[in-house]
Amino acid sequence: MHFGNPFSHLPGTLAGILVGSRDEAVQAFGEWLDGTAWQEVEPARRLWILENIESLRGKELVCFCAPLLCHGSILAARADCLCSPPAFFSGCRIHSLAGDENASGM
Repeated sequence: MHFGNPFSHLPGTLAGILVGSRDEAVQAFGEWLDGTAWQEVEPARRLWILENIESLRGKELVCFCAPLLCHGSILAARADCLCSPPAFFSGCRIHSLAGDENASGM
């Protein structure tokens, strides 16, 4: 299992659901985790993420998207405050994969 986003605006990625924009992909990821939409998409992985999100607390996350808007923003905020839904785009700890070698990849 992994913390990746099953939604993407880019064809040819590992994401199974293609949406229209980066914003839509991030929004869909948040709705999916919240259980408010997309529940037919990878339900076992969604449950795994929810059960393991606390393991990300306090870690520096890395993603190819950084510093652009990214599902990692949602993961970082939820891991840190374990609330739903958080104001997940302020105070994010998401860094580019070109950054810190000790960071946790998604």
